Amino acid sequence: MNEFVVDIANNKHSIKFVEELKLVFNEEPIEIDFSKINEHVYLLKIEDKVYDITVVFSDRDKLGFLIAGNYIELKVKTKLRDKAEEVLKNKSKENHLRDLTSPMPGLLLKILKAEGDEVKLGDNLVVLEAMKMENNLKSPATGKIKKIFKKPGSPVEKDDVILSIE
Repeated sequence: MNEFVVDIANNKHSIKFVEELKLVFNEEPIEIDFSKINEHVYLLKIEDKVYDITVVFSDRDKLGFLIAGNYIELKVKTKLRDKAEEVLKNKSKENHLRDLTSPMPGLLLKILKAEGDEVKLGDNLVVLEAMKMENNLKSPATGKIKKIFKKPGSPVEKDDVILSIE
């Protein structure tokens, strides 16, 4: 059974194809008939109504068409892809911290930013001396420095949290 999610004007609908010309639309079984007139024009019969559809554009998961004089644009995704995108979208909304940890034991020489400073991914944040070499530790994320846990001159062990970014 092929299951899809169709998004029309930010309203999601589920479609399950149970047989070639039978589908379930939002839990309602529907019989359809579909025929191609030419490259851009189709006839769609739903129950006892016939619709003339003109496809304006289509790409991987978007479709724009005219039906009964109305322009409609929709997005079509598999149910699995829709769930995955929803999980990722919700995860990115979470207010989470990213920690800058020491990659090795050493001595914290300098902290180049202060709490509350804005930082970008890859910015130099800390100078760590390890094995008689100075190492620049870079920001693991874009955000604002929430808390600094270590002070310059303090020793750090591998995986010690030096600061957190929000």
